[in-house]
Amino acid sequence: MKCAHVIVGLAFAVVLVAVTAPPKPTLTVVEDFSGSLDEQSFAEARATLTEEIPGLIEELGIERFEVRTFDIDGWQSRRVTDCSLPTLELPVEEPRTGNESLGFKNIAEADRDDRERRRTIKIDSAKAAYHRKLEPILKTALPLPGPSDKYESPSSDIAGVFEYIASLTAVQPTYVILLTDLADTAYKELPVLRVPRGNVHVVVVLVPAKPSEITRTYGRFLTGARQFELRVGQMHRAAPWALVVPHTSHGYIDLLRQVRR
Repeated sequence: MKCAHVIVGLAFAVVLVAVTAPPKPTLTVVEDFSGSLDEQSFAEARATLTEEIPGLIEELGIERFEVRTFDIDGWQSRRVTDCSLPTLELPVEEPRTGNESLGFKNIAEADRDDRERRRTIKIDSAKAAYHRKLEPILKTALPLPGPSDKYESPSSDIAGVFEYIASLTAVQPTYVILLTDLADTAYKELPVLRVPRGNVHVVVVLVPAKPSEITRTYGRFLTGARQFELRVGQMHRAAPWALVVPHTSHGYIDLLRQVRR
């Protein structure tokens, strides 16, 4: 379609288009506090994630971070942390001065190098200011909390957690990391779970269950590797839109980026 331009005398009609700010991403960590997870493996997963969260927040531009825990009711998980985070605003590239069009290579290169040097200084300054604001906030939010010693709930509601996740309808990128053994008291095999309607990316960090719990569920002991194999198959059938990774995983930035519904 061609654009029509209307000029009346020397008066020009100018249409101003409002620029909408990009959506602000959020990160939610959901922890299974039912007491069925192997304590050592759970602690290892929390430690790794705690270490990576600051870089993950900066890399993905997260502006809200929350931590939730659940046991008997996955839908009504308990929010234990809710932080609004600062924005990292990097400087835009400076416009060219015009020297590059003169045809003198040395002048063009010197101008380009000078602009890049100034931009690097501004970037370093912006990042330093961002870190000064971010660090005290994360000191109150990290490390990720652990469950009470020897606590074990009467039941565990994994299906309810996924129903809660499916209810998220935010337009902004919403990253969810769920730490669990995927043991649901009501289901030996999870039902088909609803696909989230919003811009939701889910990584399930599978923590092995305690020997007593896995024996109670399957009637025999299963190694962590065998549990992972079975649970990945179950999640593929129930929620193929979620990425399942072992509790020893690292590189959560790449894991969250590769999740696609």
